[in-house]
Amino acid sequence: MNAVDGEGKDPLGIAIDSANADIVTLLRLAKMREAELALGQSGDETYLDIFQDFSFMASNDPEKLARKAYDLKLTTL
Repeated sequence: MNAVDGEGKDPLGIAIDSANADIVTLLRLAKMREAELALGQSGDETYLDIFQDFSFMASNDPEKLARKAYDLKLTTL
């Protein structure tokens, strides 16, 4: 989660710049999970459920993840 590209952008910044709300959400959840583990908290089952649901959708219905330019304009207003 702490890696950066040649321009110094981390994965979350790249996802935000490309208006990919699904990836932004997953990266924020992963960051939250890391913080919980660092504090010695076991975390919440909801976190795992969200990742499993997303993985299942990405594997079985990948067209749901494809965004059209028109859709992006509507979601970034």
